[in-house]
Amino acid sequence: FSLKKILACSTSFNNFLLVHIFIINTKQFVIFVLIYSVVIYHLTNILRKFGSRKMFVVLSRGFVKFIFTAWILIYSMLPIILRFVLK
Repeated sequence: FSLKKILACSTSFNNFLLVHIFIINTKQFVIFVLIYSVVIYHLTNILRKFGSRKMFVVLSRGFVKFIFTAWILIYSMLPIILRFVLK
């Protein structure tokens, strides 16, 4: 899997899950929106630190790529984790 495919899959899956949660429970939806905005804010700050102003970035160092992949995984797993926590 490439980085773009991981981003696309996690984003489309989370959008579907957010719509489903919004239909079921609006309080959970508000919590998810707040958490997503925090994650996106930190992700863009990390990208700005390394001199990138665009989201499509070629990450050459292994540690930076690891951090970026970890943020993507956190972003894609948040709805599943929080769904169990909030039940």
